[in-house]
Amino acid sequence: MSMILDPVCTFTLLYPQAKHVERNLSLIGSQFWFYGLAVFAIVFESIPHILALLIARLIATGWSTYCFMAHNQYPRSHYFVRRFALQLADLVLHLDALLISTYLSWRLYKLYRTHTFRRVGPPKNVLRMYGYFLAVLVSIQLSIFILVNAMALWVDQLLHGAIKDLSSHTPVYNGTFILTTVLLVPWLMMGWYSVRLEWRKLTWVFLAVAFFFVFAWSMMFYSRVYRFTFIDWPFFGCMTVSSFVALFCSTGFAVVCARNYDKGLAQWLYVEKNFGDDDFEPDLFPTEVTEEEWKHDGDRASIYKVALPDLLRADPAPVV
Repeated sequence: MSMILDPVCTFTLLYPQAKHVERNLSLIGSQFWFYGLAVFAIVFESIPHILALLIARLIATGWSTYCFMAHNQYPRSHYFVRRFALQLADLVLHLDALLISTYLSWRLYKLYRTHTFRRVGPPKNVLRMYGYFLAVLVSIQLSIFILVNAMALWVDQLLHGAIKDLSSHTPVYNGTFILTTVLLVPWLMMGWYSVRLEWRKLTWVFLAVAFFFVFAWSMMFYSRVYRFTFIDWPFFGCMTVSSFVALFCSTGFAVVCARNYDKGLAQWLYVEKNFGDDDFEPDLFPTEVTEEEWKHDGDRASIYKVALPDLLRADPAPVV
């Protein structure tokens, strides 16, 4: 039986469908991001990418759990019975992927951490700062994808969604999106190098850009259209909140790292990198040193200066 629908009714039926398509495309894209993180973590033996992948898996599993519980509350019509079965399968797959990722990430983390600390054992204060350093890198890795995802969902709604005719400041929103996109990769590189090499000026630039991201996207909540999209679309709200959490974490841990500059972390990372590249045998060098030994005679790496004087007296070179 055919029937004619008026424009309002047609709009009401198409509105949820458009959001489901965008959400599905975003979730499919996240799988490629997971794969990229895994490849990078294995090829470069990167602990930050392992941790970022695990946290991303937790977020994806949390969203799948939310969808399963929320959709299970609807009446048992034919549509929701089919949707319940699909949502259950999706949740099971996410849980399996999370369990496998957790096991493999833990094994790789222990392996890479053992190799790192076996070559050059840092004192406890350096080890604590190394944890903050990892937290900055993990937060940055998460911010890159989650922030881009949240921005893309918002801009797509402005350009193609139902709210495109309601927004009166679309050029400003698009300009913020373009400027944020242009700054993201330089911001990532600044965070990586400034904290690792303890470059204070570059750290302040990194923090300034991070504050700009937080301020610019916080100001979006002054828009009634943005607030409506945030409340009406749970997936967009989840991505937005996750992006702010990642930004706050990267900024906060970077501030903590900056307060602990010139206490041995950059020198230890430099020594560890060169020992790893040159395949030095760990038995030739002490792997447990005290903080006093590390700072002895004004040289944080003086415990090794008899064996490698030129290497350790040189300024740290940029390493990724």
